Amino acid sequence: MKKIIALIFIAALLIGGGVVYSKLAAQAPIAVGYQVKVTCSEVFVAGRDFDTVTAGDFNGIHPLLNYVSTSMDAQSRVISGHLFGLGGRKAVYRGAQGCLLLPPGETALPAPVATDAPTAPAADTETGPELAPPAVKIDPGVQAAVMALFDDSLSDHAIGTRAVVVMQNGVIIGEHYADGFNAGTPMQSWSMAKSITHALYGAAQMAGYLDIEGGPLLEEWAGDERAAIKLRDMFEMQSGLAFDENYGAPSSHVNTMLWAERGAGRYAASLPLSYAPGAQWSYSSGTSNILALILRRELDVAGTTIDALAQDKLFGPVGIDSAVVENDFEGTPIGSSFVYMTARDWAAMGQLYLNDGMAGGTRILPQGWTDMARRPAAQSGGVYGSHFWLNLGQRALPGLPEDAYYMGGHDHQRVIILPGQNAVIVKLGITRAPADMTRDVMPRLAALTKAL
Repeated sequence: MKKIIALIFIAALLIGGGVVYSKLAAQAPIAVGYQVKVTCSEVFVAGRDFDTVTAGDFNGIHPLLNYVSTSMDAQSRVISGHLFGLGGRKAVYRGAQGCLLLPPGETALPAPVATDAPTAPAADTETGPELAPPAVKIDPGVQAAVMALFDDSLSDHAIGTRAVVVMQNGVIIGEHYADGFNAGTPMQSWSMAKSITHALYGAAQMAGYLDIEGGPLLEEWAGDERAAIKLRDMFEMQSGLAFDENYGAPSSHVNTMLWAERGAGRYAASLPLSYAPGAQWSYSSGTSNILALILRRELDVAGTTIDALAQDKLFGPVGIDSAVVENDFEGTPIGSSFVYMTARDWAAMGQLYLNDGMAGGTRILPQGWTDMARRPAAQSGGVYGSHFWLNLGQRALPGLPEDAYYMGGHDHQRVIILPGQNAVIVKLGITRAPADMTRDVMPRLAALTKAL
């Protein structure tokens, strides 16, 4: 009898161990993919130290990340990683295209994607004169409020601020950086990239490459119910497409799309409808990547590229020279998540929207494009416009004016546009639990706004 019990116990251990191993093997590529991609971009795009990034940037996200092992080949500019020998992944730096995450099991790099080097527009081009760097005139009262965003003694939990830039009337009146960062450090967007996708569409429409009211959107949707989706539905996060935005579940749509798929937009576009287009609001990074895929295909037909559009019709005319828009493995920008710019250049993008799409006296975005950005999506309950977040009822940004709207990203990246004060506030860094945006950060941002 004792032998039977022992055999049952051993069998249970083996079965249990097999289940654990299978689960770990399934989750490892996601965890490793996340860490090697972010590490690659932070080291080779942002220019940060490998040991500093790996020691501090992945704390408090998911327990699996605590056990991911990463290494750097500085000469080839490749970051490799694995989780207990499972889920081996690589990310490689590709210059102006930033870092590329190789899909699970992939070892060969794709051919380089056609790209145009950033070029500042000449004075006699249609994009207008080259813009001078922003004027800087630090206001002592504003600067004191800026410094409070770096003071960890003001709350029980550190809020991880890395950069703050305040512009008012087009002049920088407050600015500071944490140790290891400066005005030349490109910083990760996360979901602020969605607002850049909105701006790229505006630039494309301004250049005559597409019509926001046009359709159909994708040939893959022809003949089925998804053909009813409009671009406005997608900008307002009301497409009706199924999408699980749960970053805490390794197998969710968003994690699969960002860390395991060859084509982010193509994967998101393959998902079915969950409800009728326009009938319900549901935040979806998949939507933004479908928009990037649609834009790429439209520009292919027009004989140009998103890189050329971005540099010649958006970033260049605005005076932005630090922007890096990163692609998926198929060469389409990851329009939901992966844009790097300096804090000052993020402020310049906010200023573009504050100025109704004008920069240096030249119209960059169509008239009314910024109004579209802050017009509440019908089903959003007033929290969302078109790839921008809103502050109606002061719910999202308590203590800030109700007309404020903003680019928002993971770890509480913010580019806040304040029409009433003619100001832009950029707050970048890692604000992560146990720190809380509402409790620990918003009172300081409210004090900063009052100092304007």
